[in-house]
Amino acid sequence: MSAQLTPADVSAVVCTRNSVQSIEQCLRSLRVAGVAEIIVVDAHSTDGTRQVAEGLATAVLQDEGIGLGAARNLGIAQTTKRLILNMGSDNVLPPRQLPKMIDLVESEGLAGVSAQTRIPGTTYPARGLNAWRKGRFPSGPAKPTACQPLRPDPTILR
Repeated sequence: MSAQLTPADVSAVVCTRNSVQSIEQCLRSLRVAGVAEIIVVDAHSTDGTRQVAEGLATAVLQDEGIGLGAARNLGIAQTTKRLILNMGSDNVLPPRQLPKMIDLVESEGLAGVSAQTRIPGTTYPARGLNAWRKGRFPSGPAKPTACQPLRPDPTILR
């Protein structure tokens, strides 16, 4: 891992709505990874998601209901760390992956990196979706997209 940036330099923004079955595992994975700041943006959940998030996040904000991009921007506006990690509330950050992402951003001088979501298990749907994602989103350099999960310099998004 880089001597300059560490997971303590990361603010995670997690947008959610009615994800009580996955939000706790998601947020705990961020805490275990050493993410210093977790901002949850909740879109009026009615299933207890907000209450779970309040126990694990640095801050929980209310989404205005005008779209995922606006929700992410709302969360990003509240971050205080140099790196921003956009994370889905149904995702789990695997152990030891965040330092690899940070190192890649620094060593290659990248504006951002992205990680591929994998569905655990060996069921037919899991295998099929994982194969599709692997083909659709190959490893290696890619053209910039509108939404990159880990970005340095949050001022470019504000």
